[in-house]
Amino acid sequence: MICDKIVRLGQDVSLSQYTDEVLADYLQYALYTEPSSTDDDIEPVRIFSWDTDPNTESKTFPFFWLRNNRSDTSATEWAEQCAADFATKRIGERCLFIWKPNSTIGYPDVIENQEYHKMLKDGPNLESKAFFDEFFNELNLRGQTPDIIVLDFEGGLTLYGNNDDKQKINEMDQILSNPDLVTKLPEYFSDAKADWVTSSSSERHNFNHNWSLWSDPFVAESMKKVVYDAYFEVYGVEIPYSNYGDKNRGFPVLAWNGRINSHPVTGTGCSAPANYLIIRGSGYAADLDAWKKGKGKHPRWSIFIDTLNGIRSCITSEGPRRVMPWISCLGYETQHNKHELAPSFLDLHLHSHCIMSGISVFHFWNPGPPSQWSDDKRKESSQYYSELAIALANARKTIPEDTIWEPVDRDVDFVITNGFKTTYADFEKNGISARDYL
Repeated sequence: MICDKIVRLGQDVSLSQYTDEVLADYLQYALYTEPSSTDDDIEPVRIFSWDTDPNTESKTFPFFWLRNNRSDTSATEWAEQCAADFATKRIGERCLFIWKPNSTIGYPDVIENQEYHKMLKDGPNLESKAFFDEFFNELNLRGQTPDIIVLDFEGGLTLYGNNDDKQKINEMDQILSNPDLVTKLPEYFSDAKADWVTSSSSERHNFNHNWSLWSDPFVAESMKKVVYDAYFEVYGVEIPYSNYGDKNRGFPVLAWNGRINSHPVTGTGCSAPANYLIIRGSGYAADLDAWKKGKGKHPRWSIFIDTLNGIRSCITSEGPRRVMPWISCLGYETQHNKHELAPSFLDLHLHSHCIMSGISVFHFWNPGPPSQWSDDKRKESSQYYSELAIALANARKTIPEDTIWEPVDRDVDFVITNGFKTTYADFEKNGISARDYL
């Protein structure tokens, strides 16, 4: 099967030489010998990476990494470095990556991550926009323009990232005891109690979730005002722009805990879902035990289907050109555990479904050692993602922008995207970790 064959080919063999052999079982029509030169809707697949790629033969493209929160380098000095980097790249490959758009050296944070009442009262602090105003102005003066802007801000008004129940209750109490602030909340919070934010509360088990549904657009709009608006005021044109995890949904998607999963972005932003097939929640162990007893499908298949549904929902919202998924090294299964990796089968198949649905831009989270991924895993993942993208770019057919995608049931035996097919039977043969049988 595809993963097994790719691994068997080894590092010194190009996948493109074996396209028919590797993909024959999964494509439902004959491969093109080369991409259509007359079809303007078929774009090259680009994979932008966090770190310098250790595999020089890879088709990934490193970001220019703007570390506005990590040094006392001025905005002008950053612009000089960025211009020099962009000057070495072709049009379409100049991706600006801003890791911490919320936290710029010398300026207050745009959003106070834990002080929710201040955000309701005063809104975001936009002082750091001055840094980005200077940066983009200086970059433009040097004759360089980014093709894509990528942000990685995962904070904001979320209650999930704060494990201090006492602090959360205090914050909610400051909000709920202030009539002016209560009027800024949706009506369904009108009868809320401060202790509903704690993990032990059963009175309103989805309070945290509803809070995020309401606050996520506020966070996305804040990032847009600081970074995107600064760009637009200098260049005067639109640009593909996204922040990690933000999504515009075309239809509701169930999260692992059964709740609707949605993180709306601004009108100018693109969806940037995380294609990380991560084990989530205590229910995974119970589902795995049931699978061992012959009851139901392996829970990793459900995670795969949920993630694919998330992709299809984003595409349904605004089309594949406004969807830029994040991918990680192959086999990433347990949150921030880079050692107990799953087989690569589903990662590669998810990547394939994305490409075949018309997605052309990916963001590859591959920071190097010592604290992140090993060079071997980065090389392997970069090569397989890249060469698979080349092979499938030759195979995919144009999908109309207004295509409506339907959600797939978790219990399906196979799923097809534009002729690319993944079956549960092949997953059981090639994609289940040996430790799952223990």
